[in-house]
Amino acid sequence: MTTDAAIASLAEQVRQLTSTVKALEARIPAPLATPAEAARHLGVSIPTIRRWVKAERIAYVRRGRSIRIDLSRVRPLDADEVRASGRAA
Repeated sequence: MTTDAAIASLAEQVRQLTSTVKALEARIPAPLATPAEAARHLGVSIPTIRRWVKAERIAYVRRGRSIRIDLSRVRPLDADEVRASGRAA
């Protein structure tokens, strides 16, 4: 097998593995966190998380009286967003 053929074979294997991994990732349930865990993850306060839930600004699930935040649909704020959110409050 030539070097080019070996590289092509490896590249195809990588494409197949990548496809398989993406399919498996799609089947993993969303990581749900308590408001305290979400606040720590996002670098904000727990009251901020609760305000965002009330205003429906953040993805969440209600289980009875408990709230769980869908961490797969949120990300930490960057510095500009933190400054903007401080002015909006």
